[in-house]
Amino acid sequence: MRWMFSCLLVVLLTACGRPQADLVIASNSWLGATPVHTYAALQPEGMPPHLKPIMLVSDISVLRMLGNEAAVGAVVTLGNALGANTLTHGDYCIAMVVDRSFGGDAIVARPGWHYQPGQQVRVGLEDSTAARAMLAQWMAHQNIALTQVTTRAVLPTEHAVAFAEQEVDVIVTYEPFVQQLLRQQARVLFDSTETPIPVVDVLIVANTAWPQVAPVVQALLQGAWPQSLRALAQREPTFWQGLQRLTQLNEAELSRAVAGVSFYPADEQHMAMDDVLTKDMPKVAELLVRAGIFQQVVPLQRCETQQ
Repeated sequence: MRWMFSCLLVVLLTACGRPQADLVIASNSWLGATPVHTYAALQPEGMPPHLKPIMLVSDISVLRMLGNEAAVGAVVTLGNALGANTLTHGDYCIAMVVDRSFGGDAIVARPGWHYQPGQQVRVGLEDSTAARAMLAQWMAHQNIALTQVTTRAVLPTEHAVAFAEQEVDVIVTYEPFVQQLLRQQARVLFDSTETPIPVVDVLIVANTAWPQVAPVVQALLQGAWPQSLRALAQREPTFWQGLQRLTQLNEAELSRAVAGVSFYPADEQHMAMDDVLTKDMPKVAELLVRAGIFQQVVPLQRCETQQ
């Protein structure tokens, strides 16, 4: 799940004596990734050298860029991370735990639509592991059979039109799009405060690139990441206004959206990584198998073990 912006960090270190190219890591416009993009736009000199954040349109764009090796890593949900690792038979590792969603991911109904037991439901979602996992949890919560659901690929930029044209009944989405749809009288049916399986976002990096990327990630954790979280927590006016422009939310909408995301600072990374690997990952992997998304999931490891 995530929208019209996506983070991409590419670092390609070349032979000694030659200039270094930018390092690219991808992410969509999920709210958890936007503080770094806002910081990079306002204070580019504070970003690690050779790190270039870029925002893409969707989960699909991020995963395609990652799969095509146009990016060495990506900020994605743990579900999408496990999906990418499974499809490549173990090409990635977790470099950083970014955030945890507490309401920021949701199933949203178009205005006037209410679910009735046994009825057919038209669902709009991105064709990603994370979106399908979120849908599976809502279906289990509502006791909705697979035969009752028809899915349609709907990108975040197409949400409003899909609702206005009544092409779908519900959409699987995330912040800042939840707030944008609520502005149009949509209604949240189910969100990540109700999911039995946690929604957590991580930075994954290709194993082969990790030795080159490691210094950049370390620099990010020591500088731009804590600086952006501090600016967010203190609501520094320039930073907050930049975040509003990036998310296209007004102040009240942005406040509600931020309340649904918990960020992991640098000094909590080790504990957060332990929790993701030992507690969250087994639950997400089990869900992906139970929902029929994969027959078997290839687990991720922390990137430090790849050195």
